[in-house]
Amino acid sequence: MGYFRLEARRPNTAYAIPIDRVNRLQKGDTLVYFPSDPPVPTDVSQARVALLILTPSTGELRLLETRKAAGRQEWILPEDAAAIAIAYGPRGLDENRLRGAATKDPELIAQLAEYTEKTAQTEIVLSALTGRRMHDDRAVDAALQGLASTGGASKLDRNASLDQQTLSLFRTLNPAIGSYDPLAPEPRQRWQQSATLAASVAGLFFGNTVGLAGGGAALFLNMRSLLFPHTELRSALLREAPEAALCAAKATASRTKFAYLWARRLPQGAAPRLRLSGPAHLAIGLPAVLPVDAPETDLDAAGRAFRWTLVDANGGAVNIAVTVPANEKCIRVARIPKTAKPGTYRLMADWDWTSVAVGGEITLHEVPDLGTLRLTADSADRLVTGAGTVRALLAGAPAHFIKSLQLRRLGDPLAQTMTLPFAADPQGEWLQFEVNTASLPAGPYSLTIGQQGGGQAELALAIQAPAPAFANLPIAVHEGPVQTFTLAGQGLDRIEKITSKYARIDWNPASHRAQVTLAAKAPTEIDIEAHVEGRHQPLRIAGALRALGPKPVIIAVNRAPQAAGTVERLEGEIDSRHPAAFSLQVRNLPAAARVILSCQDPGLTPPAVEANPMSADVLYFTMAANSPGNCTLTASVNGSAAVGLGRTVALPAIAGFTLTDEAAGAQSFKGTLSGQGLEAIARTGWTAELSREVTALPGPERDGQKLEIVMPWPAPAPHAPLRIWLRGETGSRLTTARF
Repeated sequence: MGYFRLEARRPNTAYAIPIDRVNRLQKGDTLVYFPSDPPVPTDVSQARVALLILTPSTGELRLLETRKAAGRQEWILPEDAAAIAIAYGPRGLDENRLRGAATKDPELIAQLAEYTEKTAQTEIVLSALTGRRMHDDRAVDAALQGLASTGGASKLDRNASLDQQTLSLFRTLNPAIGSYDPLAPEPRQRWQQSATLAASVAGLFFGNTVGLAGGGAALFLNMRSLLFPHTELRSALLREAPEAALCAAKATASRTKFAYLWARRLPQGAAPRLRLSGPAHLAIGLPAVLPVDAPETDLDAAGRAFRWTLVDANGGAVNIAVTVPANEKCIRVARIPKTAKPGTYRLMADWDWTSVAVGGEITLHEVPDLGTLRLTADSADRLVTGAGTVRALLAGAPAHFIKSLQLRRLGDPLAQTMTLPFAADPQGEWLQFEVNTASLPAGPYSLTIGQQGGGQAELALAIQAPAPAFANLPIAVHEGPVQTFTLAGQGLDRIEKITSKYARIDWNPASHRAQVTLAAKAPTEIDIEAHVEGRHQPLRIAGALRALGPKPVIIAVNRAPQAAGTVERLEGEIDSRHPAAFSLQVRNLPAAARVILSCQDPGLTPPAVEANPMSADVLYFTMAANSPGNCTLTASVNGSAAVGLGRTVALPAIAGFTLTDEAAGAQSFKGTLSGQGLEAIARTGWTAELSREVTALPGPERDGQKLEIVMPWPAPAPHAPLRIWLRGETGSRLTTARF
């Protein structure tokens, strides 16, 4: 029928607002009508247009003067308006009859506005389709495909021409639209048509399962009193601003003058009050959703706001496209223009001729380069196999826009990708994620980081083996020269080096030996740091070393004489069958001194001793009887170098010796020895030349032993002393036994 634009202006304001964006019209506002050329040349020389308003204070429907439809027209509102209507007569309008109709039915405009709300979706459909007059086939194609995909229209063939696709869609829409007239004379007919149209349009947007029941007095318009001779009022749909297309059922050839009515109810109400739920961070070039705190009424009102902008502290503005969906408690922002600069902004919008600000700040960022994201060092070291649920941090790039994290084990084609839960720091400085390492083998992994807008990055990380564990700490270390220790534990071969603030440590991973030299003025408890292969930070072990004073040095050993036995004791020997007493002179003798006895011979352990100080630098101790024999005995004091004390020997104790007249071969007679430890005797005799081997074993006798021996005869001298040879020795020992 025609194209026009309808705007509203308010005195002393800088801009006009399309009528579909207006919430309130008040006395003194101006409505401006702009005609536009129709797609098909039409004679509009007789066309007239009129404005009707419904005043909220009196409920009066007022008709303002009719004007020519061919040119721009303005109406200054004499009253506030709750609803407005445009009456369009292609062949003119009878102003008196329209005024009479308004007087007889003042609810006409409100009822028509109600109908307009019911058919708002149809206006959107018509707007998309009639956009072809702008030669924008791409937009029309997208609109058709979008509408068809919702299920209300038959499926479109993308290979068909645009005209064929449009025709296919109209075959679905036209039966409902073409048969529906809100000003039809029969109420039942209007009710049925209303339900059919509403269901058809709802089906377009919500699918075929939608069904709507028609009803409500606002749709039951009794317009019989308005049917004056030669004039018939028909309903019209309006394509949305900025350029409106007035559409209606095609009029048949008739002498009747048709007048088309279109109405809009003004929402009224106050400007919306919205506040962001929290600090918001948006990426330049990406869309975003901003959660808001506001009642539903304010969200509805915000949906009618327009000219949304982001305004910085200096007043610079960035225009953005915004929608406020119903019942979602959020503001949806289309892609932030790439011309925007990073910084802090406030979200503003126009609501009628006033500005509204959304509470809270919005920070714009460049789209982050995810390639700079890294695991923090302590986080990487916490990713240990078998550790259970571990929380780790990513840092190095703004994390506001990360939308997914996926972990995959490398080198295992059967390994499944794990989606990890995460949460970003409100300031975007880091992102925390959670991973359960209980069943993850140690080795290399890849973390895929997904970002809004489709960007992603791959981050290499590793699940570590358990940290090394030490078994023989703490180790006592003295001041002075280097000291060597052997460390015990598990996983020590993974230690690359060991360091300390108060000691120089040379570590040999192969032998697990450490050479330690204390620094001057080292504290008593010294921490060490083990640098482990694969770990980002050293493993800190508190109190691993215990610093002592200068190392004691034994400078003299004194041994008290042992009680004389029945068998000769050689120089440096200690008779293990008797107690032995010693004193040690020690330089740097500590207050709590301990003497440790050791055997240089493997498998032998001397008894523990308790040392007592005799003076500031002398210790005295006694070794108990029956200590291990054949032990090269050494002593050390609090880690000092060991000094020799002598060699312990288990000497027999001979209590008796008899020689019989029973011959045991040429020039040999049998004899007996009694005593203890006789099993150690290998030979007996008078001299090295006059000796015989012991072949018998000692037998028990009372509290001791009895040993059968063979002695050469004659003896070298009367009452010559007996000599014995101990097992393992080549020389003889003199005894106190005599014949």
